[in-house]
Amino acid sequence: MTSPACGLLEAATITQLRDELIDHRYATAADIDRHLASIAAGHIDFTTAPMISAWGRHPQISAHNPQPPSLPTRSA
Repeated sequence: MTSPACGLLEAATITQLRDELIDHRYATAADIDRHLASIAAGHIDFTTAPMISAWGRHPQISAHNPQPPSLPTRSA
């Protein structure tokens, strides 16, 4: 999904990490300034990573047995 909020999030993240990115030589100050300018100008489309979640119940857990079964131990 692409949204203007994605660019805002990218700019905020880069701004917060700016010093670390420069200190660890992942980017120069000029690189970061150029990237932030591209974001502000709308030249880059950002997307969010999809979030997937799953819900379920462990079949052996119930009101009568609220503890999950113990895992088998390995013998040496």
